[in-house]
Amino acid sequence: MLIFGDRYGVLAREMTKKFEEFQRGLLSEILETMQRRDAVKGECTLLISGQGKNETPSLSTLRKEIALRLKSPGCRPSPLAKELAASTGFPRARIYEEILAIKKEKK
Repeated sequence: MLIFGDRYGVLAREMTKKFEEFQRGLLSEILETMQRRDAVKGECTLLISGQGKNETPSLSTLRKEIALRLKSPGCRPSPLAKELAASTGFPRARIYEEILAIKKEKK
């Protein structure tokens, strides 16, 4: 949820078996349901909805994505800003400013 946001998802447990179960809803709702249990046993598959055509991530989501990507060795601000601008719809200059601010905060 930190990177992609609180999207719609389905948690499938024990598919094709006697005790199969499906939890549908926002990821936060699924997480809350699972945390109330003593244990979750069996095989689980989590399906997460994709980004909508006109869906723009929040600034806080973008900042978390930037911070995560900056941990990669050899990550450079300009190519990262260009890549994130293409995938998120945020202006490249705004993303570049956020990258520099995050790098400055970590010093």
